[in-house]
Amino acid sequence: MTSRERKGFWLDIRNISAFFVIGLLNNLSFVAVNSSAKVLCGDFHMEHWVGSILFFNVSFSFFVRIAHSAFLLNVPFTIRMIITSVMYLLGLIGMANSQKVGFWFVLVSVVLVGTSSNLGESILVGYMKLFPPNQICGFSSGTGFAGIAGAGLIAFFQWLHTSIKTQYFILAPVVVIYFITYLLWIKIPKNEDIQSQRVTEEEGIKKDINQYDIQQQQQSEDDEDNTYIKFQRKLSGEEMEESNKQKTATFAPKSTGIGVFISRSSLYLIKIKKLHFISPRFVWFLFAHMIFVGLMGGGMYVNVFYLILDLKMHHKEKELATNIVMIFITVGITLAAVSCLIVRNFWLK
Repeated sequence: MTSRERKGFWLDIRNISAFFVIGLLNNLSFVAVNSSAKVLCGDFHMEHWVGSILFFNVSFSFFVRIAHSAFLLNVPFTIRMIITSVMYLLGLIGMANSQKVGFWFVLVSVVLVGTSSNLGESILVGYMKLFPPNQICGFSSGTGFAGIAGAGLIAFFQWLHTSIKTQYFILAPVVVIYFITYLLWIKIPKNEDIQSQRVTEEEGIKKDINQYDIQQQQQSEDDEDNTYIKFQRKLSGEEMEESNKQKTATFAPKSTGIGVFISRSSLYLIKIKKLHFISPRFVWFLFAHMIFVGLMGGGMYVNVFYLILDLKMHHKEKELATNIVMIFITVGITLAAVSCLIVRNFWLK
């Protein structure tokens, strides 16, 4: 390993670890707010409105992300991060003092925390356009770990019977570390370092493609030797195949009808009992299912952004593309929050 490669390696380690930390801190309070939703609503006897915490945590972010994509992409990253950090800090201080004011103030503070988290995510993923695409794994890993850290932290606070005020005052210094990580820890690599890494990756890809072409050529030569045999088989089988097609076309609709007839007449033979799936015996399946959903969501998250950042297009187009993806993510989470409110207040009321 040359000195230049060694320097690039340690720079990658530095930036990936920094993006992990800033991703963790960016989403930590967002998760903490959702995890303490039941307590926040319970303090004001608003237990049926737990879903409103998640809703206000993400809903306004939809408009903020659109505004960010439309008007703020030309604003320097540092200014955008200062705005985000101020909103973040105000949200946490508001959460700490919300019980003195009222439930409406809780929701306003939740909006500030959620909006700053989502805006910070949009800014930082766009910021990744200045780095090698594979470093998105550091940020995505940090945001993923925030789910565990935020929920675990609130569970620990509740185990200690810590008040909401104390919890969010403890979280407030996170904002300072968050901004310092962006300002001092993350270091933008030189363009030639990124280009060198990209060339190395492309050489590896070309090598794989050449090897694949050689294998395909050998396969085609083997296929040519068997062409005559295949041709004879085809001639002898054409008439039989045509006959089978006609029979299949005639029988397929009938077989569907037979299946429908049997299934709709099955009540005489089989009566399905009520299945109370969400029972104590099966509750552990929910945890496995949630882990699976998290795996699928996280996998799509990091790979989609990696593919966008890896494209050879203008930096501004990359940042816009990542922000469009963020907007659709926010729409999905907002719809989930609305569904929670509807189910909790109307269906299960």
